[in-house]
Amino acid sequence: MPPLYEWQCEHCGEKKEVLNSFDDYNKPPEESCKTCEETRWKKIITKPPQATKGGNWGGGKGSW
Repeated sequence: MPPLYEWQCEHCGEKKEVLNSFDDYNKPPEESCKTCEETRWKKIITKPPQATKGGNWGGGKGSW
């Protein structure tokens, strides 16, 4: 199953999710924005989840 990529309109800020293959990673949506009829899209890249270490976990080795 191809992944979902989130794009945002540069003019009005409306967000859109597009189902693309890995080869089309940088390909923006072909249709225009429904709100402002612009075709300029910016890809939204989310950060991966960050792990938080406990107070007595050791020196980052995960020793418990």
